[in-house]
Amino acid sequence: MKEHLWIATIFIAMYVIHLHANAQVQYTPYDDLPGVYKSYKPAYSDELPVWAKMLYQFPVNFNEISNGFDQYMSLHTGEKSAVIRYFKIWKRAIGSNVRPDGTIELPDLDLYRKN
Repeated sequence: MKEHLWIATIFIAMYVIHLHANAQVQYTPYDDLPGVYKSYKPAYSDELPVWAKMLYQFPVNFNEISNGFDQYMSLHTGEKSAVIRYFKIWKRAIGSNVRPDGTIELPDLDLYRKN
């Protein structure tokens, strides 16, 4: 009987470790920028469009995610969702930190807060 309990305990522990290892990160360093409201960011879901999944990755190319969003919206005119709203907020806040090639240069947040 103790042997079955031991095996069950090991199985549960391995399952929990597996879930933790495969969990998607909710926030990225971009979400700490002024003007980005973390509380508006919806939970990650495998059903999100490709461009929306990029909001949960770091680093990301701004031009790629913006082009993906534009293509998606051209096929889903008028669609509204939490991730669309969040992207628009994110895009506005990130805009001044984007280089022409789409890379996002994060400012020194400590210096920003001091000023």
